[in-house]
Amino acid sequence: MGDREWHSRDGRFHRVFGFAKTSAVRGDKEDVSIAHCSALKIGALAHLPISTSLLMAYSRAADLSALRAFFDEIPDKDVITWNAMITSLADNQWFVQALDLFAKMMQGGSGFDSTSLLIVSSIFTRTNQLIQGRIVHSLSMKSGMLSDYSLCNALMDMYAKCGDLSSSESIFVGIGHRDDIAWNSILSGCLHNNNPIGCLLYFKERALYEEMGDSISLSCAISAAASLGVLSCGSNLHGLAIKVGYDQCPRISVANSLIAFYFQCGHCEDAEAIFRGAMTLYDIVSWNTMIDGYASNGMILEAFDLLHEMQLTAPVQPDSVTLLTLISVCADAMLLIEGKTLHGYVTRRGMGLDPRVTNSLMNMYLRCGAVRKAEILFDSTSERDVISWNTMICGLLKEWLLLGSFRSIQQNEG
Repeated sequence: MGDREWHSRDGRFHRVFGFAKTSAVRGDKEDVSIAHCSALKIGALAHLPISTSLLMAYSRAADLSALRAFFDEIPDKDVITWNAMITSLADNQWFVQALDLFAKMMQGGSGFDSTSLLIVSSIFTRTNQLIQGRIVHSLSMKSGMLSDYSLCNALMDMYAKCGDLSSSESIFVGIGHRDDIAWNSILSGCLHNNNPIGCLLYFKERALYEEMGDSISLSCAISAAASLGVLSCGSNLHGLAIKVGYDQCPRISVANSLIAFYFQCGHCEDAEAIFRGAMTLYDIVSWNTMIDGYASNGMILEAFDLLHEMQLTAPVQPDSVTLLTLISVCADAMLLIEGKTLHGYVTRRGMGLDPRVTNSLMNMYLRCGAVRKAEILFDSTSERDVISWNTMICGLLKEWLLLGSFRSIQQNEG
């Protein structure tokens, strides 16, 4: 009978358990296999903590067949083991298999708990399946599990992400004790559903009746003010941010939101003042927000200068978001030389495998009239998606139409 009590006096159990946990962290297939064999030799698979750790290890190794085979080996699985397996499948985006296993779990009489429903709810959130998410909500009510605030928060998030803000708000109203996650879920849910006024009203409600909230709440409120373009509202939130020390970790996100807000309102100097003066710590989002802000306000030279500064002095290096912003700038302004330089950086950093970057480069070359460059890049791309094909087709069509118009003008003039 499998259980979760640590009753063995055999030191080998402790060693295998430790090895299994280490394998779960590393996710190395060879290490996982060794830990699995060690557990088999001493009959440790019936000890569910060891089995669960090995499940997570196979999950990290992203080996679906081995994961399934090992799960089938575990005797007398409990709810925690089933949940671990469903989580493992979901973490690797094997959503269909995860949902099939949940159905099998219920049919087999193993039962389920609030964690099971939370996991399934998160799957429907990620796959944008509102109707199925409602079934989980109904199951939560029938089983009396809505007293679990974590499950309530997950359902709120599911409804908001799937576009049903009203249902998300209904759950929020019914929560007796609202923690940071609940407040942040409703605030971000309003933003996700293009309801910045609702976001600010909820933030005001929290500030009036409870504490101001964490950095996520404040960042959401600032983003809402940016969406509305209300400078006075954002300035007041800036004052609150100063009180909580927004320039320190983990509140860098607040400073980043303020930078984006001021750029959105066209107050570039205020954004620079935060970045250059108030902040002492930066993350990749800080740099990207500044570069995007410069680009959005037509300050192309400043955007590229900041990129060079980032490359020379920052502890973080440009990522795909940085490059997508600047490649787009090159396309809009027809800056072919700068675009080629960015392409070279992408190649040196091995970032060409990101289809978004490749597609953006193709679009840039086409916009700049370097059709042959775009064709070479397209031909060298091993994985082409719909955007890749559409980018090339539209770009070549425009080039063909322009060429046809030019020839027509020449003929008329001749």
